[in-house]
Amino acid sequence: MKRSIADGRITPDESDDICTWITHLVGDSATDTGIATFGNVGVIEGALNDHNDVVFDQRMFVLTGKFTLGPRKAIQGMISDRGGEFKGNVCRNTHYLCVAAEASRDWKHSHEGLKIIRAIELRAEGRGPQVVHEGTLAQAFAR
Repeated sequence: MKRSIADGRITPDESDDICTWITHLVGDSATDTGIATFGNVGVIEGALNDHNDVVFDQRMFVLTGKFTLGPRKAIQGMISDRGGEFKGNVCRNTHYLCVAAEASRDWKHSHEGLKIIRAIELRAEGRGPQVVHEGTLAQAFAR
């Protein structure tokens, strides 16, 4: 880390390394790094980091966790206003699983954890939803 900041400039690779270290040290570090993590569990592989990759029109969204953006109904309304649809559970036709920034350290044993596990299983079969962190979703709403 000292080498990364010694020259007063941080390269993209150095930035990735710093974010990874924060993730490992803090646990739920998404607020600081934009990386979707849950408690002491590592990064969810394949999570979308670029808000420009989120398409709303005719796409199916599932929300999981307690969102800081607002009540779930308000978020569902923002999705609907942009042409998207929402569902309560992850299935094969789900395009995006949106994960709240405030995640439980016990996510695997919660209802929200079941949605994440199902999304990961479907992705392993090559047909699962993209995982979108709340921060990325907020940026997509703002564009």
